[in-house]
Amino acid sequence: MLQEAGGLGTCQALEKEYLRLTSLPRASDVRPPEVLAAAMRLVKAKWRQEADYTYASTQLKSIRQASNRLCTRTPPPPGPADPALCGLVDVVRDSRRGSA
Repeated sequence: MLQEAGGLGTCQALEKEYLRLTSLPRASDVRPPEVLAAAMRLVKAKWRQEADYTYASTQLKSIRQASNRLCTRTPPPPGPADPALCGLVDVVRDSRRGSA
């Protein structure tokens, strides 16, 4: 379980499908903050190249889900926030406005 791993995930995959959680996540299924930041940069780069909404939406949901899991379990890391993750809040908020 995630809590047994100190609240941080261990998954190193940059791309991951969004799956609705039906149980507590295992640490091996959750990406740590530095991997989430790299995943966000990858999604942005692919968006600039292809603008594939389905791909970007799925990846952003997966990043948001992992980010929410980490934020509810651990305090924010010391130091400045990673700009890639900070941009996630704006992207998610704007996507919700567009679907309202």
